[in-house]
Amino acid sequence: MDQDNRAELLGRVEAEVRAAECAFSSAFANRDRELFLSFVSENAVFLGEATTHRGRQAVALAWASLLEGVEAPFTWMPERVEAANSGLVLSTGPVHDARGCLTGRFSSVWRREEDGAWRVIFDQGCALSLPTQQGETP
Repeated sequence: MDQDNRAELLGRVEAEVRAAECAFSSAFANRDRELFLSFVSENAVFLGEATTHRGRQAVALAWASLLEGVEAPFTWMPERVEAANSGLVLSTGPVHDARGCLTGRFSSVWRREEDGAWRVIFDQGCALSLPTQQGETP
């Protein structure tokens, strides 16, 4: 495959994953647990602050309280989506709290699975580190 065709293919893949990431985020914002989990690979690894959640069921349990209530506690949207020649795709961007304040960033790795759907296989959110006053300990 020549370089132009490869670039075109990667561009299409990146657009597909951007759309999937937006739909994943929208499912969370709309409190649609079933749709949200449909974007999570059966073998996903989600890195929490202190715990690693392995598998869709573990993610479902870990995110259960976050999917309750009328309003989502946070939102995210992809800012950058980059496809590797390996077929994996990285999506990353800002995370905002319910008031719209920037609180962190997320990174998700997506893979096209056997059924043709893009699903998250790795996910991690990182809180922002705020600068401290001189002499303060963080």
